[in-house]
Amino acid sequence: MEEYSELVEKYKRFREVNREFNNILTRKVSKNAIHNCGIKLGIMRGDTLVFEDEQEMDVLIDYCIYDYYENGQNAVSRYMSESPPSPGSDEYVVLKAMSEAFYTLVQIEQILKGVGVQADDLFGERRYLLTDTGLGKTGVKGLVIATRLLPFADFVMTSGAPLPIDPEVTEEILDFIKQHFGSEDGKYITLDRRILT
Repeated sequence: MEEYSELVEKYKRFREVNREFNNILTRKVSKNAIHNCGIKLGIMRGDTLVFEDEQEMDVLIDYCIYDYYENGQNAVSRYMSESPPSPGSDEYVVLKAMSEAFYTLVQIEQILKGVGVQADDLFGERRYLLTDTGLGKTGVKGLVIATRLLPFADFVMTSGAPLPIDPEVTEEILDFIKQHFGSEDGKYITLDRRILT
């Protein structure tokens, strides 16, 4: 789609920078983080990680990078304070988005071939332009995805470990979140991620 060509080019640059940061941060994840996150995610058996598929490994690393806090910092905030990129650079923009990333459930509402999808956030009343050229090819209207989103000025993208959710499970997840973290007016509260680690 010609109207999105600049946005897609920006997405490709940002995705590449995000991959580079993921590689750097993955190498910095401690054994202690992997062990504790493995227990939290239910994939640690004794001292051994047991994966049912390759996707679970991606989810573990994503969880370690964003949701495991040591001394009040996760891997992203530690890296940002130790090695801040030049303001205005692609690296700065991506690292800032990584520091503001959030986990949610989104439902695909419209496919934008070659661009991504329009998706509704099921935890709030928001719609996103989720730029992901792969999802723009394989996504299906109505599909629900559990994913961490990196927010940019004109679009969001996943952190790289999205999980399709079975439609039958979606309602159970939403009911659980509403019961445990919802407010009386039906709006969802913002969670402090450190509560979940």
